[in-house]
Amino acid sequence: MKEGEVRKILDWVRNENYKALNIYFSRMLDNVIEKEPYRAKNFREKFKNELIEKQTDEERLLKEYLSECGIYYEFQKIINYYEKDLRKFYIVDFFITDAHIVIEVDGGYHNDVDVYNNDLKRTMILKTLGIKEVYRFTNYEVNKFPDKVKEKLLEIKELYKL
Repeated sequence: MKEGEVRKILDWVRNENYKALNIYFSRMLDNVIEKEPYRAKNFREKFKNELIEKQTDEERLLKEYLSECGIYYEFQKIINYYEKDLRKFYIVDFFITDAHIVIEVDGGYHNDVDVYNNDLKRTMILKTLGIKEVYRFTNYEVNKFPDKVKEKLLEIKELYKL
C-alpha cells in the first residue's frame, strides 16, 4: 500500500465520509493483509491514531461521562479477528476492559440501512470474540440527554460491578 492511499483514507475520515470510507477501507485492508501482512499492523495503528486525533465532540463528552461515573476504558481500541483465514480488525470507540463490553457513539450516518446492517454484523462478530455486550448511544442522546446517558452508564457499572 502506498502512502498516498493511506492519506486518501485519512482524508475521508476528516471529511466524515464514513460510508464510503468503510467500503474503501475494508477493500484496501483486505488487499494489504493478503499481499503484505507485515504492513497491516502499522496501517491499523495509523488509522487508530487518526481516529483519536479527529475524535468527535460526542466522543469527548462520553469520555467525560465515563470518567464522572468512575468507569475505566480504552479509547479507540483495536480488536483483531480472523475471517476466512484473513486477519481483520475493528476499532471500537470505548472498550471497558474489566467487563469486556463495548460502548459506541453513533453519528447520523448510522441511520443508513447499509451502515445499520454493518453495525449488526459487527456486533455479532464482536460477541463471538467474547465481547459480552455492545452498547450504543447516538450523538443526539449524548448531546441532548446527558443525565440519561450517565444513568445508563451507572446501570452498566452496577450490572458489571465495575
